[in-house]
Amino acid sequence: MKSITIKIIGIAIFSFLLTSVYAQNTEQMRKWAFNGVEVDFTGATVTTQTISSPVLGANGAYCCYYDENDQLVVRVVDNTVYDENNTIVDQLFDNPQNNYKLGDQMVIVPKSQSNNCEFYIFYSIAVNNYDHWEMRYAVYNRGVREITENNTISLN
Repeated sequence: MKSITIKIIGIAIFSFLLTSVYAQNTEQMRKWAFNGVEVDFTGATVTTQTISSPVLGANGAYCCYYDENDQLVVRVVDNTVYDENNTIVDQLFDNPQNNYKLGDQMVIVPKSQSNNCEFYIFYSIAVNNYDHWEMRYAVYNRGVREITENNTISLN
């Protein structure tokens, strides 16, 4: 009985590991864009290349999204949104008198799996010189190359 239980547990663990490795190779982005540099995991070795001039004075909030063909769709450096050609297309939010500070974590996800045109950009922001923090999201429309929606997420 112990032998059968150990075999079943072993098969379950192996299946889980195999599924995890498969998911990592197919579901996660294999390229990442940072401030002017792209890290490429598609080859046998990891490579980096310059994709644009770094943004001077960037605070460190970077995020990007690549499609299933490893082509850059959109990237964000601090408050600035860039299209697939690394052209500035919009800002995540208006920053009156520099009273807002972007948090260091962002996430970009497609709004719909069947439509690769609109993307949610989730981010946190310190408002009024750190008076309070807000969770926000913007919707980037790839077709018109601009932020078409900007909302605050209520945490109450």
